Amino acid sequence: MSGNLELIDIDNKLNNMDTLYPEFLSRPGVKEIINNCVIEKSTNGGKHIYFRCDEIQGNQKLALCPSDKNDKNGKPIYETVFETHGEGGYVVCAPSIGYNLIQGDFSKIPVITPDERETLLNAARSFNQKISEQSPFSDRKKHKTDTPWETYNNSEIAVNECKQLLNKAGWKNVGRNRNEEYWLRPGKKYGVSASYRDKSFRVFSTSAAPFENDKSYFPASVYSILKYGVGKENFKKAIDDFLSRGFGQRTIAGINIVENHLDELYDFRINIVSGSLEMKKKTKADFRNAEDYDISSIFREMQHQEINYTYEKLYNLLNSDFVPHYDPFK
Repeated sequence: MSGNLELIDIDNKLNNMDTLYPEFLSRPGVKEIINNCVIEKSTNGGKHIYFRCDEIQGNQKLALCPSDKNDKNGKPIYETVFETHGEGGYVVCAPSIGYNLIQGDFSKIPVITPDERETLLNAARSFNQKISEQSPFSDRKKHKTDTPWETYNNSEIAVNECKQLLNKAGWKNVGRNRNEEYWLRPGKKYGVSASYRDKSFRVFSTSAAPFENDKSYFPASVYSILKYGVGKENFKKAIDDFLSRGFGQRTIAGINIVENHLDELYDFRINIVSGSLEMKKKTKADFRNAEDYDISSIFREMQHQEINYTYEKLYNLLNSDFVPHYDPFK
């Protein structure tokens, strides 16, 4: 590919071009741009959409969808249905056998703007079904379903409140289909940058900071990011916000979580001669007597790690059979 030439390859591997292509054209702003592009039909019934742009990139996979086949672990095999061929890539085209030009002229491939290119690529990304949930600093081992985070996610007001925050941040609702709403990022005049499907805010744009592209955000994440920003400290502010509004409750960490934390960072033993609790960090070589100051410091450390456990329970744990006995004369 050269001369700032790029194409979007819509593959018919799933034999769904009759519905896939019309749905792509129905995305906001897409049809008006496509009407000026050069388009050919590929050998398997797919589409190649050609254009030039001042800003292009190398080949990119834009959207993957599950096929009716599974891998050896029983998980669905995903097929690429939208991808680009750009800088450093190549493509077979008409008049090669099996390829037919259906719109435009290869000698007159149009130049589109970077904004129009982003509209096409974001629309293609909106079909991606292999997308991960973004939940900043959420540790599933520490958080249960009745935590502030999950309680807010499951509340009746969460989605509408997040949509209000999106509007306040400059995002715009630009339409919907039968399954989802389309949203346009701040600073863009047309196209689609993300969608809301049920409780999931799915981001397609690579220019939608502080959100990341190809990520799915549940309401608590949207709320936390838009109201407080990214980062662990801001996540904690959002948790405190949810708690103050009656969403969930602080849960006391289970003893297994506390024991795992202590085992990961420290070694403890009880000297059977002196009766003293001795300790050392995993990174240190020598044991020493554990003072009240040390236990208080561990307690403080646990609070910073969002391990909600009482000082009394920690003290009792360190004076239980959790800690092995040690005979200095053996």
